[in-house]
Amino acid sequence: MKKFFTLFLIFTLFSLSGCASTGSIQPVESMNLQGKLSNYKTMNFEVTTTLNDRQDEVKELKEKLIEKAKEKGLDKKLVENPELKVVVNITNVSGVSTMGRLMFGALAGRATVEAQVELIDSAKGKITELKAEGKSSGGSIFAGTTSQALDKLAEQIIDYLVANM
Repeated sequence: MKKFFTLFLIFTLFSLSGCASTGSIQPVESMNLQGKLSNYKTMNFEVTTTLNDRQDEVKELKEKLIEKAKEKGLDKKLVENPELKVVVNITNVSGVSTMGRLMFGALAGRATVEAQVELIDSAKGKITELKAEGKSSGGSIFAGTTSQALDKLAEQIIDYLVANM
C-alpha cells in the first residue's frame, strides 16, 4: 500500500508541474527593419495554410492577431487595402485539444504552431520573411492547448511589428 501511495504521489506531482508557454520569431533574411515599419500608415493580416483540416486554426489566428494589434494600439492602422500586408502561413500544427488535455494531462505534451511570416509592401513587394513559433504551456494537467499556442504565436508577431515601428 505504501508503494502504491508513493507512486501515486510521484504521478500527481508530475502531473501538476509544468512549463510556461513560449514563442519565438526570427528573421529568415538578415534585414534590419528597426523603425522602418513606422512609414506604413495602414496594414492588415492574411492568414493561410496548406495543411489539411486546419481552417479553424487559420480563423482563430487571424482573430488573435487583430485582437493583439488592438491591444497594442494598432487598431487605427487596420484597413482592407493596406500599405503593409502581414501574410502568415501556418506551416505546422502539433495540437492538443481540451479533451486531450483533460484525458491525458501532462502526457498530452505541448501544443506547437509554426508559421512563415512575410511582410509585404503593397507597392514594392516583400520586405522581409520571418519564422515564428508559439508553444503552449506543458507538463501539467492544467497546461495549455492549441489555442494557447496560437495566442503565443500572435503575440510574437505583433510584438515584432511593434518593436520595428
